[in-house]
Amino acid sequence: MMMLTGKKVQIRWKRYFAGQRDRVFIGEMIKASEGWLLAEGRHYYLPKGATTPMHDAETLTIAVPREAVALVRVLPDNLNLDNLKYGVENDLIVIQLPEGEPGVVMSSDLV
Repeated sequence: MMMLTGKKVQIRWKRYFAGQRDRVFIGEMIKASEGWLLAEGRHYYLPKGATTPMHDAETLTIAVPREAVALVRVLPDNLNLDNLKYGVENDLIVIQLPEGEPGVVMSSDLV
């Protein structure tokens, strides 16, 4: 299991039916256990009929069951979470990383 505590992450939820809207959480991982992820940050979501994602106005602390997570992407440590650039590609919310900064994508069974 990769140590995620203190890392900036993008958590993408699983989709359970065709047409389900994309929803991700972007923030800092507080703790990762066998069954849960605890993180602080904001939800980014694509409302029905919208082409531009929206996000929570305030930061939240959330606990997410691992079984609901499709993937976790470790973001660069120097990424400014209060000034993210993001868009939509193929009905998915995509975070734009600074040029040359790799993001590490892990499936839920690896985190």
